Amino acid sequence: MKINKIFTLLLVFFSLCAGQNELELAKNAYAQRDFKKVFLLYQKGCDKGDLYACYALALAYRDGDGVAKDSKKAYEMLDSLCAKSVFGACFSLGDFFEQDYQKASLLYQKACDGEHIGACYKLATLLRSHGESQKALRLYEKICQSGEANSCAFAGEIYQKSNATLSQKYYQKACELGLMLACEKVGE
Repeated sequence: MKINKIFTLLLVFFSLCAGQNELELAKNAYAQRDFKKVFLLYQKGCDKGDLYACYALALAYRDGDGVAKDSKKAYEMLDSLCAKSVFGACFSLGDFFEQDYQKASLLYQKACDGEHIGACYKLATLLRSHGESQKALRLYEKICQSGEANSCAFAGEIYQKSNATLSQKYYQKACELGLMLACEKVGE
């Protein structure tokens, strides 16, 4: 069964909102890989109006974690949550449209505007793949400031063509963040 990193993070968010008993139940269920029980806890939270629990529930439907996979239900839930500015939902909804540049970029942009770093990264990658390197560069620089090494390296790569000093600055930062491939670019 596929374990989604976002699903795991949402377990933490939901757990923070849950009562102590539910927190322990969710932790134990997750540790035992009892995704059905985790799903039921998310369902309970969603029924109480917890938007993050609803988001986790949508991801469970999308991935088939603890419940039969249901892309249509996941899409509907994510769409509704994105309309309520649950930016993780906008990010996940964007993944449904990876082949549709316009729709995906709008959804990733909305999530990025809400400070969802993963969405900013996806948007930058999408922009770059469509020849919009300067827009991508601004996003990579923003993401790099949050400590994401690959974004620093991509900023360095884009600057390599126009500004050797900035290129080296970003490769150095990526290297300091542990990206060994960037370390090889420092001093080139």
